[in-house]
Amino acid sequence: MKLFLYQNGPRADALFARALVRAIVDAGTAATVACCRDDLDLWQGLGKHLELVVSPFANTRHGSPVDLACLAPAGTVAFPIWLGGASRLPNYQWPDMVAHFQRQCERRSVHVPLGELDVVPMLDFASVAPAAEDLGLAIYLDNARGVDKDCWFVHDVGRLARALPEHTLLCTAPTACQAANVRDISAWSWAARSRASERCEVLVGTTRDPFALTMTETNRWKPKALCGHDARVRGPFWDYPGNPMELLATMDELVDFLLANVDAGCPR
Repeated sequence: MKLFLYQNGPRADALFARALVRAIVDAGTAATVACCRDDLDLWQGLGKHLELVVSPFANTRHGSPVDLACLAPAGTVAFPIWLGGASRLPNYQWPDMVAHFQRQCERRSVHVPLGELDVVPMLDFASVAPAAEDLGLAIYLDNARGVDKDCWFVHDVGRLARALPEHTLLCTAPTACQAANVRDISAWSWAARSRASERCEVLVGTTRDPFALTMTETNRWKPKALCGHDARVRGPFWDYPGNPMELLATMDELVDFLLANVDAGCPR
């Protein structure tokens, strides 16, 4: 038996799906994964049990322009990777993604071992991207705008640059701020940005896409925050025991968070 797996969502969704595929192939099951042509780098480095089928179309901010199920080779068992458990909407939690996959296997009378599931895995790019240059004192500022309805927060980059003059702000989208300690990394690949985040003391974003690329093992316990969220009504995506992620609503909260954590970050 050979599995055919696919995820039709945008790049961050493909990255979350990678965690499940890694668990499958690490446990010894051969699998074929379909991906958009520009997502190929997200699937590298998963070993000899994985075969990739690449769509001729690029991914979009809304997901694959075609249903990747159409690429399923004959004789494979096709599984969409759903990111929301039994929910109608994805919730981007590891236990729910695993539970949905296991239910699909039961319905089809297919046994797919997944190995150890108690520890929420992180989304490493270590095998497909070189280590980042020494960035000195740095803060990862994911100011790129996505299509998520919650991605409305506007970072005052100039204020942050003035509040943290000794730190370089790595911005994932162009900004009007011309301060010497602001660096635009929007042209870097996702893999390169992920490795750069591992050199930063603190990680700041707005929504999962593209902030998910910072969720590596090196960054597991670093101070991190999502901006523009009310912590009373929303929890963090890809949650795990001891997760240091904080949800912040205002720029004042963000400045206070950074000033409190730049000296408490994990070693680079």
